[in-house]
Amino acid sequence: IDTNGSFKAGDVAGTFTDSVMATADGVTGKASVTITAGPVASVVVTPATITIAPGGQSTFTAKVTDSHGNPRNDTVTWAVSPQAAGSIDSSGNFTAGSAVGVYADAVTASVGSVSGKASVTIAADALHHLELTPKTVTLSPTATTVFSVQGFDAQNNPVTITPTWAVVAGGGTINNQGIFAAGTEAGTFKDTVQVSAEGISAVATVVVEAGQLNQLVLDPTSATLDSGATQQFKVSGVDAWGNAVDVSAASFSADSEAGTIDDKGLF
Repeated sequence: IDTNGSFKAGDVAGTFTDSVMATADGVTGKASVTITAGPVASVVVTPATITIAPGGQSTFTAKVTDSHGNPRNDTVTWAVSPQAAGSIDSSGNFTAGSAVGVYADAVTASVGSVSGKASVTIAADALHHLELTPKTVTLSPTATTVFSVQGFDAQNNPVTITPTWAVVAGGGTINNQGIFAAGTEAGTFKDTVQVSAEGISAVATVVVEAGQLNQLVLDPTSATLDSGATQQFKVSGVDAWGNAVDVSAASFSADSEAGTIDDKGLF
């Protein structure tokens, strides 16, 4: 901004709260600026190349940005040419054709006149599917386990792959060796571990169980009663991370001078 208040936006899209200030006699006023992404300048298709078996399936994604690299959320139009290379749906799910060959720039993702391309090689011994082990695992909070993956062609012959690992629905983290570390939140995280190679993916589910009982909580924590009146107490348990733990076997007791309590918590 110059001394006359003429403002020129930067390159990064976003909302910049109180980013413009004017000061006079020690008094300051502020204004916020929101910079939106510019026109579409680039469409990048991922993966840029795949080798796939005849009739095999893969998934392409497209990243749309302006001239400064700011992401946009435009809907892309997918196409495959020549037709022999295969077909693709509106979500980028690709099915290879039956004719073996190299199809350069066969897959296109377009936004208006701007497009990105990817090449497809159809080979008889190419990767057809992935087998991820285990498919479901149950862990305690912060516990670790190792996932492994193998690639196979359409005839179930082993294919050498370089896998990419990701956690897509929470539950923990995973490194590039497939070592998964559970988070501290208990729950079932369906299809959260994802491994990919050549645009082909496999998923596994993680169940994080609550840890050992760490604390009992009574509800209410205090009560004021008339002589002979009753009060229902409830008990709950949590682990060290605040996850609920089953305490249905908990027993109640009361100071005999204060009153009596039954095994269901009625005082």
